[in-house]
Amino acid sequence: MAGSWWQPALRCAGRMITVSAPVPFDQLGTADLCIDQVYQSGRAGNSSDDALHGLLGVGNQGGFRYQGSVRDDAVRVIVLYTTGQDPYWPDRIDLSTGTVTYFGDNKTPGRLLHDTPRQGNEVLRRIFDRAHGSAADRERVPPVLVFAKAGQYRDVVFRGLADRVHRACPLAKTWWRSGGSPTTAAFRTTVPS
Repeated sequence: MAGSWWQPALRCAGRMITVSAPVPFDQLGTADLCIDQVYQSGRAGNSSDDALHGLLGVGNQGGFRYQGSVRDDAVRVIVLYTTGQDPYWPDRIDLSTGTVTYFGDNKTPGRLLHDTPRQGNEVLRRIFDRAHGSAADRERVPPVLVFAKAGQYRDVVFRGLADRVHRACPLAKTWWRSGGSPTTAAFRTTVPS
């Protein structure tokens, strides 16, 4: 991607945009990032269809996706993706208030909270640690983009940039009982309406 990754979002600021047809899969690499815009996935029926990978260069599976490396402490952008359909992880995006409630990525009983394959809970831990650190720490909090399932295939809709990640409220560790009790992190933040 040429230039800074956030430039597509900034091109939408300050002008009226009528969201109409979804952005086709073959145009994701050059698409503007606009609130309420639908971005189409491919139609081959596998993970290469993922719209978020084509749009932002993030991973193609899971709710936490990112550009960069957690291991090297070099995450540049985070995408939170929800289908809103998992009864055990009741993610919610309230479009009238802009409130996002998002649950972490641990679904395995007995696994440590931050020891997950995609490292989503570890990413959350670092966000919260830095958000409550020094000004230099806060500068290292990557932007968090919120997307939701758009209905067909792996299509997604952009819901916004998490506006107050620095003041996001980490919720209590949560769990459910279904053959065990995995523990995960959850948090609440807002996106501008």
